[in-house]
Amino acid sequence: MRPAAAMVFSYFGAIVFVYASSSVVLSLSPEEAAVNELNAAFDGFDVNKDDSPLGVTLRWQSPNEFKFWCGEGCLPYYGADCRTSAALYNHMIQWQGKYVTPPFAAPNSGGGIVFKPTAVQTMLARCAYMTDAATNERLNHGCGCVADSYESACKNTDPSSGKAYNGSSPDVARCHCATDPKEPETTACYYKGPAFNDGRKNNELQRFVSNRVRQPFVDFPNVFTEVVLDSAVINAHLKKDMSNVITALFIVPSKCDAHCKAKFLMWRDQIAQQYASEPLPVVGVELTANKSPFHVLPSEGESSTARNSPQITV
Repeated sequence: MRPAAAMVFSYFGAIVFVYASSSVVLSLSPEEAAVNELNAAFDGFDVNKDDSPLGVTLRWQSPNEFKFWCGEGCLPYYGADCRTSAALYNHMIQWQGKYVTPPFAAPNSGGGIVFKPTAVQTMLARCAYMTDAATNERLNHGCGCVADSYESACKNTDPSSGKAYNGSSPDVARCHCATDPKEPETTACYYKGPAFNDGRKNNELQRFVSNRVRQPFVDFPNVFTEVVLDSAVINAHLKKDMSNVITALFIVPSKCDAHCKAKFLMWRDQIAQQYASEPLPVVGVELTANKSPFHVLPSEGESSTARNSPQITV
């Protein structure tokens, strides 16, 4: 008996065999899988659903040292230790406007790191702020009140007791968002994340994002959200499986030329060698897109339109 006729589609690099009543996707490249994961997180937030994805958490960074500082001493002007600052975006928390990258971003970086959305929501985030909160100056690893100096923020020691500040310390707890802030001038309180260290495991990230989308702050220097990630947790997972905490490296094509892209690809390879891991996907992001902003980068000589359009072979 003759086999059933089939049409063969190449869609986003995946080969699909379509028969009379079914289709089978054989594989996705790491870049395609990362794009799908990140766009689902970016597009999926629903203020009426507590279990919806919150968005994507990015750290804008130059392609040089891949390091998350924790427990290695206090450097001048570094401030709070074991703290990785990032910014959260989704289809309702946009990145358009005069201030495209957060103030704590590496100048003219052209890209950076995208943390795994589910990891941020369940284990990485210490706390989050409605706008940039200068967390390097704050106690309790960036999740507390402002310290009297960068050194005090780094050492994180209560002079009255000699003990480390934690989530229950008065100079930390009084800067918690007991109520939801509504004005930019009152946004320097923190919402607790899953890694907040008060022993209560009270994850307030859903409340944080829901309140942020109700406050459409735009076009002032600290308009961006700030999410403080636990560097110690990141480092522990990097040694086991990097994909547990990082989904991809990203570049912004409009801000990252061919030389910049080459540096990010070289950085990807250096990271893989450093951790004896599979190379991280490198994906593109369009800052003008309100839906599905992540995309697979075109190969050399291939346009982005051609790369992201389905091609059919019969």
